[in-house]
Amino acid sequence: MFSGKDIKENIIQSGDYYANLGEWNNAIVQYYEFLYRFSGDSLEPVVLAKIFSVYWISGRFDLAEEYIKKAIKTAPGLNESKEFRIRYALYLLDQSRLYNCYQYCQENNEEEFILIKAYSLIQRQDYARADSLILNEHFSEYKYIFADIKNKDKKPLTTIMGIVYGLIPGADRILDRDYLGGVGTCTGFVSLVRVGYLVKGDARVFSYVVNMAAFSYFTYNFINTIMLRPQYNKSLYDSIIEDRNLYNIFHLKKWLF
Repeated sequence: MFSGKDIKENIIQSGDYYANLGEWNNAIVQYYEFLYRFSGDSLEPVVLAKIFSVYWISGRFDLAEEYIKKAIKTAPGLNESKEFRIRYALYLLDQSRLYNCYQYCQENNEEEFILIKAYSLIQRQDYARADSLILNEHFSEYKYIFADIKNKDKKPLTTIMGIVYGLIPGADRILDRDYLGGVGTCTGFVSLVRVGYLVKGDARVFSYVVNMAAFSYFTYNFINTIMLRPQYNKSLYDSIIEDRNLYNIFHLKKWLF
């Protein structure tokens, strides 16, 4: 005969097995069976947190939120667990609920939450406050992680640099990582200007048309480059954040199964 403990562990392990295979519905069925058969058990908050994790990874964020709140309500002591609080802050960050994430981190004084706050500010493109937050906090290892981020070879484009780039034909394509297209555009623009300059005499109308075409494209390139600056900065910081994945920094598995 199996003991109650063996049955409980078997159900949870079955749910974890299906979750690791990506069979979300089967995993949820197993976890629900545990809740039905062992309501009020000491492992109930753990199972609720696993359901939260499955709903999160499968993109059902409304249900994920519902079950994380149930887990907290069922076991208020979860809020005393730093790992749980970090996971919830990272969930808010992952959902781009940046204001909520920042406010939640404000309620927690540990070093990890300072770094998460900085990441939330970066995602809001508030780089100055992120810098200020990190530089003004006297904490240990995470300051060097953030310093490493700021010392990456690629720097965010300031407004002034965006204007300078805008004066270079093809810069908009280069910022969009279409390097060949950017070089081709620059070459084509120089050729247009050259033709407009060399054509004289009876071909004055043609010269005017060519020069207007060159000026129109120059204006388009300038405006487009300025508009691409925020998108470029966002993609840059997104890639940096991916390189410095917080789950790896905090030595946490992302999913609770």
